[in-house]
Amino acid sequence: MPRTNIDAGMTTQIRLDMEDQRRGEAMVPLFLVSLVVGLAVGVLAGLLGIGGGMLLVPAFKLGYAMDSLMCTATSLFTIIPTSVSGAISHIRNKTCLPKLGVAAGLGAPACRL
Repeated sequence: MPRTNIDAGMTTQIRLDMEDQRRGEAMVPLFLVSLVVGLAVGVLAGLLGIGGGMLLVPAFKLGYAMDSLMCTATSLFTIIPTSVSGAISHIRNKTCLPKLGVAAGLGAPACRL
């Protein structure tokens, strides 16, 4: 019996669902590996006094086969949680001027426009 368009659509949807499930299963180990890489880079950057991007960009390039632009952008994106964590610590310890930091932080991106 020939397949109808409805059968073909259902088969395609089942195939896509299976691919999504496999992709989700692969994401858990990838997330854990990324977490360990981030921890190792953080420790090394702290011990050596270098920026984490110096280690992350090659790790992304070699370990995840990402292109250079994506490696750099992802490395820059990792600054966000680090910055938020540091800002919270400095605000709690009263070692910074939050209003000045917010003003400077908002003014810098405006120059890119």
